[in-house]
Amino acid sequence: MSYQLVRERDWETTNGLLKCHPNVITENITDMGKTLLHIAVLAGHEHIVKGLVEKMSDDDLERTNKFGYTALAETTLVGNLQMAKCMLGRKKNLVSKKSSLKLLPVVLAVFHGHIPLARYLYTHTPLEDLTAENGYNGVRLIIQTMFTREFVVHVQSENPSFTTNVILTETNYDVWSQIMEMQIAGREKLEYLTSKTSPKVTDTSYAKWYAENQKVKGWLLTSMSPEIMKRYLRLPTAREIWTALAKAFYDGADESQLFALNLHLYSR
Repeated sequence: MSYQLVRERDWETTNGLLKCHPNVITENITDMGKTLLHIAVLAGHEHIVKGLVEKMSDDDLERTNKFGYTALAETTLVGNLQMAKCMLGRKKNLVSKKSSLKLLPVVLAVFHGHIPLARYLYTHTPLEDLTAENGYNGVRLIIQTMFTREFVVHVQSENPSFTTNVILTETNYDVWSQIMEMQIAGREKLEYLTSKTSPKVTDTSYAKWYAENQKVKGWLLTSMSPEIMKRYLRLPTAREIWTALAKAFYDGADESQLFALNLHLYSR
């Protein structure tokens, strides 16, 4: 019944129902785990969204469906900016809540093509959420916005000792690689570029190695132009990225070598 009332834009009756049965507002009432707020968002009923948000606690606003989407994340499916503003006005850290696939709302908004909403979410997303230290959302955002060219994303390591104003292009590999090598060596992570060995998945040291490798990969990838980044994004280790770049730029490798590299990668 509550589902139908929300779908039909009937806030007055919905509000009366909630007064009699207040727990309904937090229940997952569909097979996909949606709450009344999720349903109101997808139905596009801004007045019902506003009314529900006013009645919900901060914890209620974090409730997710089976895909790990909060109601804020659900706005990225429909691109409704006013609904997003309403929710963030109550609880700002909703922008940092990731889906089951570890995607931030701003990344979801760009993926679904809702650029005005994405731009708004980006301005409210903490920079540290987009750094390499915190996963791939920064990289994903750069790649996705590369195709829209609607706004520029700035991603930087949270540690001020790792900064560079040089972005790898088709013509500046020599300078870029020297700067990156000095920066990474200064962070005592050079082994992730040079070591030919890595621990096995079953080794106790693997988890730490994997986390550090992902961090160095992020430094490399977010210091490249988007066009170059997408060629190397799927390489699994920082060393493989570093070696492939040297072959493509420094050793004079031609496009056929790069094609062979990608073919090997995608055939795994």
